[in-house]
Amino acid sequence: MAVRLILAIIFCGLAGCAVAPFATEHSASPLGEGRNALDTGFSPAPYAQFSRGVTPEIDLGGGVEVQFGYSIYAWGKFNLLTPPPGAPGKKIVGRSRTESTPGEGFSIAAVGGGGIGASVIDTMFVFLGPIASYRKDSLEFYLHPRLNYLQYEKFDATDDDGEDEVTDGFKADGGSFTYVQISAGAQVFVSPQIGLGISGLMFPPAPGQGWDVAPGLNALFRF
Repeated sequence: MAVRLILAIIFCGLAGCAVAPFATEHSASPLGEGRNALDTGFSPAPYAQFSRGVTPEIDLGGGVEVQFGYSIYAWGKFNLLTPPPGAPGKKIVGRSRTESTPGEGFSIAAVGGGGIGASVIDTMFVFLGPIASYRKDSLEFYLHPRLNYLQYEKFDATDDDGEDEVTDGFKADGGSFTYVQISAGAQVFVSPQIGLGISGLMFPPAPGQGWDVAPGLNALFRF
């Protein structure tokens, strides 16, 4: 299974299609109703995503990631467990209430979404998985395993005369595959609104092989 997965991802890259985003959420805690977040960095692929708290437990968001093409996606996060908020902080200009600092402890949420890959070969994908995080003072650690399902379309660049001057005869039948990715990392909040993070992206290894970890960096802005 792992060997077929690796071959499928390699094929997708060589063929020029975008897979499900490598970027993930970095916290199981909800933003809070009416609050926003802008997250950008390298997952290891360059990405930017925006999210908003629509209820006290639910965040919705969307983003774009530059892979072998563009991965455009949207997601929702439903919080299942979160610690109570911390002490009240300073009043935020433009808000009718004083914001509280995030509570310390464990949080658990479910994340699900989907999107399209715009490249030489068009793709569609969905993803689903739990996320757990732990916050202590200005540090927050998280673990986010995720199941991805990707479907890619048939590709044939030959014209009506059977000639192909673009891809030199490359063809691909449509198909699909399912794979697991695991993201883990930590964020340090230099202020209540700004966090800087490091992460590692992992795929289950083939038998007898070790884990390969792709590093990532991000900056998070909450407002």
